[in-house]
Amino acid sequence: RHFEVRAYSPEPDRLAVMFNDISARRRYEEELRKLASVVQNSNEFINIADLDQRMIFINDAGARMVGIDPAKVGDHFIRDVFDDDQYAVVKNELLPALLGKGSWRGELQYRNRETGRVVSVFANTFAIRSS
Repeated sequence: RHFEVRAYSPEPDRLAVMFNDISARRRYEEELRKLASVVQNSNEFINIADLDQRMIFINDAGARMVGIDPAKVGDHFIRDVFDDDQYAVVKNELLPALLGKGSWRGELQYRNRETGRVVSVFANTFAIRSS
């Protein structure tokens, strides 16, 4: 077992020590690292965007699919990886469904920003709500 020790003294002649078992936190952090590795190394396109449609995360497979440097993902918006017709689907169907029902499933076509190649995918999208 691992313990975190915190010592503090509200008064100069006294010392209070608090022990916290950090085993559970370390297990949680390890599980989080494993999950992050699965997401990052998945062969599926995984992308997270904020409510302003700015991309905030893209895994390696997604970055290759749409021609975006993962280190510069924050410089891009969802709009950047769709042709006008496909963005209309995103704007008129996908986004309202995410905001209303919390999810949307359907076919989309992403455009690679570097090559112009279009990739058809079945998208399973969902809103991430903070508790």
